[in-house]
Amino acid sequence: MLNAWDKQFPGRIETMFRAVQNVVPSHLADFELFDFKSIDRDSGVINGGDIGFDKEEMPAQNLVDEDSVQEFDPSLKLDVTNLS
Repeated sequence: MLNAWDKQFPGRIETMFRAVQNVVPSHLADFELFDFKSIDRDSGVINGGDIGFDKEEMPAQNLVDEDSVQEFDPSLKLDVTNLS
């Protein structure tokens, strides 16, 4: 069955096995592996919990100094003539 599925959807088997490798205890819905009852909206990041929807901390980015911006070089222009 998996071989037929892989022929129809190449790479699907690898995706399935990669997903199985990324499981955390909260995905298993097992109360012995993860304490679901103690979670509330103020819990924050919990060890063993899914962080897929947690806000990522983004490093501060330096703003570009407008005086240091170079002018566009027309010789670098890409001409696209066929869009089909």
